[in-house]
Amino acid sequence: MSPPYDAIVVGAGAGGGLASYALTRAGLRVLLIERGPAYDPARDYPIGRPDWDLGDTFARSTPDTYVVEPQPLAADGAHLRTTLYRHQTTQREYSYQRACGVGGSTLHYLGEAHRFPPHAFRMRRLYGVGRDWPLTYEELAPYYGRVERLLGVAGQAHPLFPRTEPFPNPPHPLSPVSQRFAAGARRLGRTLVPNSLAILSRPYAGRPPCVYCKACYHGCVVGDKSSVDVAVLPEAQRTGRLTVATGSVVTHVLLDRRGGGGAGSGGRGQGGTDSPRAPAVSGRRRHRNPAPALELPQPPVSPWPAQ
Repeated sequence: MSPPYDAIVVGAGAGGGLASYALTRAGLRVLLIERGPAYDPARDYPIGRPDWDLGDTFARSTPDTYVVEPQPLAADGAHLRTTLYRHQTTQREYSYQRACGVGGSTLHYLGEAHRFPPHAFRMRRLYGVGRDWPLTYEELAPYYGRVERLLGVAGQAHPLFPRTEPFPNPPHPLSPVSQRFAAGARRLGRTLVPNSLAILSRPYAGRPPCVYCKACYHGCVVGDKSSVDVAVLPEAQRTGRLTVATGSVVTHVLLDRRGGGGAGSGGRGQGGTDSPRAPAVSGRRRHRNPAPALELPQPPVSPWPAQ
């Protein structure tokens, strides 16, 4: 029989990880279900191997790849293409691999951590395109700040993104190439602002700063990149109200008689069958739904952090 939960969250990526963080800190007991494994950076990330930059660290846990079909290219842009592609009428097909595991795609993201500028919330009003947001930059700004503090974002203030407090960490130094760009920008009366990154530029919250090994995509072995498994879920785990079940694929949710929140789910997994129940179930919609069951270990286990 499953322990009682107040909420079940499907997917331990950026959305599910932060939802679990907020719910557990609000006093709720949360079951976080993840289809992939829990990674141990020292064991699983290849930075210490000669072939560290070949292949995809997370491919073995990610069975599906998104393929983007070729799209027509605008004829009036042919003069902008390189010689190799000057005569192409469509763009090349390309694909990208997600990362399944505790941390989701933050396991191999590059730490970009940007705010939308105020004008982006009023595109229809200002420029006559798109739709205006139902809230303003000023209303969202405090929440930007909360997440930046949680992740230890490093950056430099800029008038385009008004702030009421400094970044938690100073910006990373510009690379030699970026320094050349910055010098050119200054000659034109412009300013090149360093990217705001969820990568530590100094020790923060017990974690070390970046060593600039350039292996972000393959998994950060140092722990300076603020992926969900490093910067978010440990805080939720400290509440004692988080259970993480890995190797579990949710494919349906059973609703209560009122058609409301998730009343329970059922299916099979590596350890048998189970039907965890909670008043609410949260998770993102999947593009494909290949099986009519919930694969979940019995009983729900918490093999995270990886041992």
